[in-house]
Amino acid sequence: MRLLLLPLLVLVGIPALEIYLFVLVGQRIGPWPTVGITLAAMLFGAFLIRYQGILTLARVREAFLRGEPPAMALLEGLVLLVAGFLFLLPGFFTDALALLLLVPFLRRPLIRAALGRTRGVAAGRVRQPGREETTIIEGEFRREDDPRLR
Repeated sequence: MRLLLLPLLVLVGIPALEIYLFVLVGQRIGPWPTVGITLAAMLFGAFLIRYQGILTLARVREAFLRGEPPAMALLEGLVLLVAGFLFLLPGFFTDALALLLLVPFLRRPLIRAALGRTRGVAAGRVRQPGREETTIIEGEFRREDDPRLR
């Protein structure tokens, strides 16, 4: 039941909120300024996504040149892609969410929080029901007593 609640909330709740905000803003400033603000936000968002994307590509390149894995830069790129999608959706709520995702000092803690949920799997620790945490050590081995390997 809870599994179906979130998609239902997203598919029904967000458009309903956007319609409410369009009506509210349209009543305050008029319909044409409301449409103008929405289009301006889309264009501004496209510009910001492009700019942030170029910066992300530069960070990925720098990480490769230093010999480090560019994991954080790639994850930031993924978050920027989500922000770009949110900017393409017309509405004030989705634009506000996209703007929040564009702010680096808000984006990085969000990524770290999402990674915190999967950190045990990424570090090779597996929790099995009824057992203590197990550490997995990857490696290669060879049986010395196998005559086929001599």
